[in-house]
Amino acid sequence: MVIEPNGEAFGVFIFNSNAQDYKFDEFGEDKAMFTYRTIGGILDVFVFSGPTPELVIRQYQSIIGNPYLPPYWAFGFQLCRYGYDKLDNMKAAMFRTLNASIPIDVHYGDIDYFRKRLDFTWNTEDFNGLPEYIDWLH
Repeated sequence: MVIEPNGEAFGVFIFNSNAQDYKFDEFGEDKAMFTYRTIGGILDVFVFSGPTPELVIRQYQSIIGNPYLPPYWAFGFQLCRYGYDKLDNMKAAMFRTLNASIPIDVHYGDIDYFRKRLDFTWNTEDFNGLPEYIDWLH
């Protein structure tokens, strides 16, 4: 996006899946050069006329779509690690965090709780009581 001294704006979007290189050079306060290089591919070039920065962004979003808004909890503190070999170790990490008054939004384990590292399973021996612990977390 370029914003002119009078506040008007325009934008250019070059869509290309091949390797690309961009370079900006300034030659003083009011002179600049933009160099675009690519190794090939199909170029889709979109020019957004604006004339305001907000309209340039809206025109750009009409091409690429609106951004995904992550869930609120995803921005919070998350506690996870590889190496919780028993449910008691996982609980101990949670209670250390709570006792230190650190806000926590998510607590999860890596593949340690799987039975023999198999997806969609859980080790009922080392992680006995996991469903009850998950209920407590909720």
